[in-house]
Amino acid sequence: MDRGPPADGDYTIRVYLMRSAARRNETATYTLSVGITGAPDAKVAGSPYHATGKVPCSVGPDAPGPAQCSFGVVRRGNGQADVYLADPGFDVTPNKEHLRILKFAGTTVTSANAGDVVKAEKKGDTWLVTVNDFYHYRIPDAVIVGG
Repeated sequence: MDRGPPADGDYTIRVYLMRSAARRNETATYTLSVGITGAPDAKVAGSPYHATGKVPCSVGPDAPGPAQCSFGVVRRGNGQADVYLADPGFDVTPNKEHLRILKFAGTTVTSANAGDVVKAEKKGDTWLVTVNDFYHYRIPDAVIVGG
């Protein structure tokens, strides 16, 4: 049974003309697409999330401070992900009913709560997100796309 190439390692892709065509100075047009397919991100054991951790955050009318908020992320691919955030001092895993959910879709960030007003700005590889001028988060791209 052929299991295909190994999942990791270095690959070499060679594109060439048949020798007889090359001797006649023939050319050929081609398109090469390379991608990775297969199973999506693995989940963190015992959770619905592809990754968990902490991001800088603050709660209150002032700009983001030094607090840390626990997060869990469910990635949907193509720059799309749902980021579940707990308030500072709480863990995202056991507090599923008290989480803020931010939905990332390309260059757009929205809240799962339709009444929330979300302001989002990307600076380098970090999203600066404010919800209702009260909740402030710094979310790295790596949270959304993996890495």
